[in-house]
Amino acid sequence: MDSLKSIAACSFKEILRQKTYLVVLLFGLILLGGALIVSVLAQQERLRMIIDLGLATGELIGLVLAVFTSVNLILRELESRTVQLVLAHPVPRSHYILGRFLGAWAAVACAMALMAALHLGLLALYGWRGAGVYVLAWLCMLAKTAVMAALALLLSLTLSSPAAAMAFTLFLWLLGHFTAEMQFLAERSGSFLIKWPLLLAAFATPDLARFDYRDFWNAAPGPDAPWFLWLALYTAAYVSTALALSCQIFSQKEV
Repeated sequence: MDSLKSIAACSFKEILRQKTYLVVLLFGLILLGGALIVSVLAQQERLRMIIDLGLATGELIGLVLAVFTSVNLILRELESRTVQLVLAHPVPRSHYILGRFLGAWAAVACAMALMAALHLGLLALYGWRGAGVYVLAWLCMLAKTAVMAALALLLSLTLSSPAAAMAFTLFLWLLGHFTAEMQFLAERSGSFLIKWPLLLAAFATPDLARFDYRDFWNAAPGPDAPWFLWLALYTAAYVSTALALSCQIFSQKEV
């Protein structure tokens, strides 16, 4: 357990020192400020636009950081063979994978938390007092980034190509917002060769549309406790499965 904590802490510090991390975070802060300029175009819905654009910016930056750090963190050490120094201590390979994931996700969470704090401060200047629902929406976005980070890590070890892993992860991110439509098409399809591949793809693809709590922002009543419980269980199950497969693949790699 000590090795797991050490690897997670080292990964967290390593990512915070990366120039790419700082550049992406700075870009996100610029986009957050740009929401003020865009909102001027719609005076009557200005507050709503600031809320929507700020949340979308936070999710986008979280996604980019989660995918980039998860894909490159291990592959870079595999290519440079520095992973041998870590595993020689000895450190269980499963601890190495889990530590890297936890460190990367913690770094992403810090970036998203910083953007959320600034966004909430900006909204407070306009008299908005919805911090409670904002925190719920932020937690849902954080859960979505955890799913994508675990999936990106799995694809990076499977494909062994950073570019291919990033591209395929982003494709699954887009596809994950249309799993309900995929299931609908599968049910309406009369062909066995079309129905079951679509159902299999919908089952394997993360159902990301269910993480969008802001879609229920103005609903009355909003999601109840079982909805959040299901979301937490789904996130834990998907992340655990992806990490278990990553550990299995990494255990078979020659380093």
